[in-house]
Amino acid sequence: MSLERTVFRNVTILESSLEQAECTDVIFEKCDFSNVHFVGSFFHRVIFRNCKLIGTDFSDSRLQHAQFLDCIGDYANFRFAKFKQARFEDCSLKGSDYCGAAVHNFEWNRCNLDRVNLSQVKLNGVDLSDCHFDSLIVNPEDLVGCKIAAHQAMVFVGLLGMVVE
Repeated sequence: MSLERTVFRNVTILESSLEQAECTDVIFEKCDFSNVHFVGSFFHRVIFRNCKLIGTDFSDSRLQHAQFLDCIGDYANFRFAKFKQARFEDCSLKGSDYCGAAVHNFEWNRCNLDRVNLSQVKLNGVDLSDCHFDSLIVNPEDLVGCKIAAHQAMVFVGLLGMVVE
């Protein structure tokens, strides 16, 4: 499937396989792609606005100049995805999986990242300070250069096996 310069509004595609899709200059607005498999797809200059992406599989995909705005992407799979100039803003991403993802010019703004898997994701230059999470799965060595807020430090102290009394 190849899409260019298209706008999708109020479209629902559930539990389907759209692997290796190519989308360029596409806007998805108020769409429901829950449990859709976009494995190995290429998204260039795309916007997902107010979309439902629960359990959506973006693993091994490339997302360049991609924006996710006000989306619900709980339990979405971004394993080994490659992000370049990507932004998630005001999204719920609880329990989503970014294991092994490559991030370059990447942002999470005011997102719920509780229980997100960030194993093997180099977070240097990534700002988590305005995001919400009570726990994360992350390798301590991947946190170098990551920006957090003071109130989030306790989550990372626990990851290092430290005990604060």
